[in-house]
Amino acid sequence: GTPRSEAFCAHTINQPRLLIVEDARLDARFSGNPSVTGEPHIRFYAGAPLLTSEGLGLGSLCVIDPSPRNLSPAQKSSLEALARLVVTEMELRLASSRLAEAMENIKTLSGLLPMCAHCKGIRNDRGYYERVETFFNTRTGAEFSHGICPGCLRKHFPDLAPKN
Repeated sequence: GTPRSEAFCAHTINQPRLLIVEDARLDARFSGNPSVTGEPHIRFYAGAPLLTSEGLGLGSLCVIDPSPRNLSPAQKSSLEALARLVVTEMELRLASSRLAEAMENIKTLSGLLPMCAHCKGIRNDRGYYERVETFFNTRTGAEFSHGICPGCLRKHFPDLAPKN
């Protein structure tokens, strides 16, 4: 790991296009950089920012060389395409993970739930009964608000029920 203050990639992530440094010894931003003046003696750097579909910079995909050089238009295009592929792969993995989590929630909620006929507690995976609200909240993040339906209000609290 390179400290961010010394990283070439810290410059790359702040721009929307490739950063190409053909000879870092001749570039004022990098000539005094420890990675240029010492090991690994970077001379050439080409970095493509890894930008999400929302434009958020995640990092960079880069190539370095201890010899000065330049890239052909095809090489530049290839580096940009690879960077887009990296971000696409990352976004697909995130979407896949979220989808798998949602599927797990659906599986949990689609089967039979062992429920106590008296207290309406639900038996969890460890064999303990917990409140319906707790069971669903821990599996789906759903929050419950409580109220009373008109039928129960009339039956259990007739004094509070509106008179029709």
